[in-house]
Amino acid sequence: MKYTRDELSTLAMNQANINNITHQQWAIWMTGTADIESEWNSYVEQVYKAGLEENLKIRQRAYDEFIKTLN
Repeated sequence: MKYTRDELSTLAMNQANINNITHQQWAIWMTGTADIESEWNSYVEQVYKAGLEENLKIRQRAYDEFIKTLN
C-alpha cells in the first residue's frame, strides 16, 4: 500500500499519541489500580481524539487504492 509523505507523517504522529495513551492505560488496568468498566468510554474518546479515526481513514484510502490495482 502506498501513502503520501503527509499521510506517513500523520500516521506516525497519531500512532505515537495513541500508543502513549494505550500503553499507559493498559498498565494501569493490568495492575488493578483502576476499573476498566468505569473508564472505558473516556479511554475510547481519548484514543479517537489522538487520531485513531484519521489513521483508519488514511489506511482505508490506501487499501482501497491497492485493491484497485489488483483488478
